Amino acid sequence: MAAQLNIVNDIGNAVRVPGKVMDTLIDTANYCIGSAIHDAILSGEPTTVLNIGIGSLSINLADMQCKFIPSKDLKQTIRKSIDEKLDPLEINLEDTLIQKLLAIYDEER
Repeated sequence: MAAQLNIVNDIGNAVRVPGKVMDTLIDTANYCIGSAIHDAILSGEPTTVLNIGIGSLSINLADMQCKFIPSKDLKQTIRKSIDEKLDPLEINLEDTLIQKLLAIYDEER
């Protein structure tokens, strides 16, 4: 069985957002999903599809079966990670560091 990774912590660390803020963000996302489900139930819809940023979450309201459909960007990132065996987070962090160093260099001139 594959190890379960904590992407929320990774995102928080990458953008320097404290864990408590990330927890609040996730709680709020859960409330928004619950609200959308509530609206779908009131409308008599059997399923609802929610854009969760990295793709769509389709939820069958009768049996709570969920289906995740990744966004085009997420599919491209997954494909690139598999095909090129590169870590996109590492590349992004390196690019950010390079940009910041170049900005400091430009300011010093």
